[in-house]
Amino acid sequence: MVVAGTGALRAVDLDVHIREVMAGLNGSSRVQFLVIEQEAVGQNLWGPQPGETSARARLLFFDGAGRETGVFAFPANPGTGGSLLTLIATAEFAAVPGAPTPDVIIPPLLVPHSGCLRRPLRRLAFAPRLSRQWDGPA
Repeated sequence: MVVAGTGALRAVDLDVHIREVMAGLNGSSRVQFLVIEQEAVGQNLWGPQPGETSARARLLFFDGAGRETGVFAFPANPGTGGSLLTLIATAEFAAVPGAPTPDVIIPPLLVPHSGCLRRPLRRLAFAPRLSRQWDGPA
């Protein structure tokens, strides 16, 4: 079972997009990845910066009913391998033969079949979000 989505989703104050999402491969829902694309260099300052104690960016995970099921706070700024793309994936994805090496390893927090992923922005008092929602067979 594969649940995937593509497309650009825009945030208000950063030009980053959730480009792809996948939850499930060859019967394992723990094989997951997402790709975040930056519009410009330097928009991957998601971890704590010098003098800060908490991440500037988090990923929020929800089930199909809208209940929060997980949070991932970036412990450091992700590398991009010389591109404007950041591959965020589970260890199970990284173990698939021929899979590209993830820039960031996360636990399997995507909810297969139906769910939502959001990335709130911490810079301002309000929280504009970019999000990706999907529905699939139950």
